[in-house]
Amino acid sequence: MLPFQLLITPFLVKIVARTIPSVVSDILFKISLGSPLPMKRLSLALLVPGLIMFLIGVLLVVHPSVGLMLTEGLKNAEMLASLIKVMFLITGLSAIIIGIIFLLTAKLRMPSYLRY
Repeated sequence: MLPFQLLITPFLVKIVARTIPSVVSDILFKISLGSPLPMKRLSLALLVPGLIMFLIGVLLVVHPSVGLMLTEGLKNAEMLASLIKVMFLITGLSAIIIGIIFLLTAKLRMPSYLRY
């Protein structure tokens, strides 16, 4: 959930700051909200949790007993365990894909002499 909030929050803050100018001073708006997002950091903030979530999903695929242990004592434990597995796999994979897209766009925007 947190990686996707990193995508939406800056845009919401900009909208609120422009809609209600008394909340944010002009200097603060120009300094912090007027600058572009740090794409490399944002991509890493999506890639790392995405990899962790995807690895947890793979762990749940390889060892289904872990998923059943998480849902122990609940009705429909097998169905809930499979939903947890799918949730980790899809969320992790989508965060990885978005992180890679941001990393590639950051490299494309950067001048060639500054690329690593």
